Amino acid sequence: MSNENPPPFAHGAQFPPGMGPQFAGQPAPAKKKRRWPWIVLAVAVVIIALLAIFGATSSTRDSANQSDTAVKACQDTVTDRLSAPSSAKFSDKYTVTDDAEGTWTVTGSVESQNALGVMLRADYSCNVRHEGGTKYSVSVDSLTQ
Repeated sequence: MSNENPPPFAHGAQFPPGMGPQFAGQPAPAKKKRRWPWIVLAVAVVIIALLAIFGATSSTRDSANQSDTAVKACQDTVTDRLSAPSSAKFSDKYTVTDDAEGTWTVTGSVESQNALGVMLRADYSCNVRHEGGTKYSVSVDSLTQ
């Protein structure tokens, strides 16, 4: 009996290609491909892209906020120098230039009453320097009526 052939698919027997030991005569299930490394990579790429986009936007937003603060500081200082500060109406058209040293030059125009109550238009120009935190120094270069 030692010369007898083992029964098909017995322990240690070779299986034909595409067939597995679990169900004789049925093909072995296909191996699942590992998708998790690709999913992790895709999520990482999306996170990096979002950080790059919002990081750039944030610095632009900070610069715009500082520019707006410089305009407000200039206009507040100009208002204090007018004869009738409560009558001041600043034009929406103004220019702001920024140098590399943290100084803004703000130019524009304002309408306000003079000492006699007559509305006059005045052009102004200020240099605004950020001193740190919420402190700004403002020098009014010109205020002409």
